[in-house]
Amino acid sequence: ADCYFEQVSLPHQETFRCIGRICNESHTGKLNRTSVLLEGTHHHAGGSRLKLNLTSTTLSYSLFPGQIVGVEGTNPSGR
Repeated sequence: ADCYFEQVSLPHQETFRCIGRICNESHTGKLNRTSVLLEGTHHHAGGSRLKLNLTSTTLSYSLFPGQIVGVEGTNPSGR
């Protein structure tokens, strides 16, 4: 199967995959389900950030600021 990655900042009604770096929205303190941002590469996305909505996931995960991850989801608004 083909696997390709899209830009973080583009709107997607359908499920898509992207790669980026985990950031904390509050810049201080611990990450929680409501403070996780995904920062795209400066080359492909101009360093734009996308807020990740992890509130409804039932998957187990562990994240830390600076971690490089691949994610799959939708982004109807492009924000």
